[in-house]
Amino acid sequence: MKKSLLWLLMMILSVSMIATFSLVGCKEEGAEGAGSEAKEVSFGLKEFEPEGGLQFAFATISTEVAFWVPTVNALNDFAAQYGVEADHVGPADYDPIEEAAILENLLEAGIDGVNILIPEPGIMDSVVKKYLDEGIPVTVSFIGFEDAERLGLPYVGQQYDEVGTEWGEKIVEVLGGPEEAKGKQVLFLTESPGSSVLEGRMNSAKEILDEAGVIHSTIDTTTDREKAYSNIESAYTANPEIVGFFSTDTTGTPAAGLFVKNNNLTGKVVVGGFDLNPDTLTGIKEGYIEFTIDQYPYRALHLAMTMLYEKIVLGLEPYTEYMPAGFVDKSNVDSAIELSGEGYR
Repeated sequence: MKKSLLWLLMMILSVSMIATFSLVGCKEEGAEGAGSEAKEVSFGLKEFEPEGGLQFAFATISTEVAFWVPTVNALNDFAAQYGVEADHVGPADYDPIEEAAILENLLEAGIDGVNILIPEPGIMDSVVKKYLDEGIPVTVSFIGFEDAERLGLPYVGQQYDEVGTEWGEKIVEVLGGPEEAKGKQVLFLTESPGSSVLEGRMNSAKEILDEAGVIHSTIDTTTDREKAYSNIESAYTANPEIVGFFSTDTTGTPAAGLFVKNNNLTGKVVVGGFDLNPDTLTGIKEGYIEFTIDQYPYRALHLAMTMLYEKIVLGLEPYTEYMPAGFVDKSNVDSAIELSGEGYR
């Protein structure tokens, strides 16, 4: 009897509580309906964008080279993602002075943020100071990590001295190892003599080759693929003892590969360099180019541009991010070919 009574009391209490909470809910709902509408909260970035839109620029020292295809895709994706304007600007061929002049013009026109290359030490100091004095954020990508550090700027890209060391070790490896490599002659190829990134890569690689007793020399290919091929041909004709062509950049790697293919030198002369383009990847696939090193240009530029946007809109400070050396050879060339064909590597 006591248990039945206790059970009955509990049921009455439960029904009473449900009715009370329902009544409160109805009152609150009625209050909202009678008064102003409930405020919707949005956490989308567009909520914070200043009126009038934003304009950004990516300034390079040679806009015509194939390396920039993934970066332009990154730039376009960035602009579409955040609803801003973003342009790739710079001289057609290697000209740091013209890059600096273009940056001056952008500053006068009222740019909101820029990502730049610093191809030679100190060459951008003056224009960077003007940007910083105006409170306009600057990030550095691909070339100029030492200057970026000195100027207190964030850098996104590879540390070319460290990558150059890895490159040198790879060269010794493809030449047969330290014992086999000793005394062999190789040729370095560069499209822009004096460029800090290209010189940095070569100098670090040359230190490794010197330790292994590899003999090396260097030629200027220019950024023109046909001139590069001709210069490589002349160098090899003058010294057929060369057993390796190693390019610091986008131009020399495919040009050297084509020369090896056309002259039936596969297996006799090794080619290995930097950057991904269809001809280089085809050469790896078919065996007349041994390897190349990817700089992850899409990822690097998208991150650098996003940090500019976040600095302006959210006040988040940009930071330095070093990209690894992405070696591509026969073991992973198929995936690289697919992404390169889509313009992302």
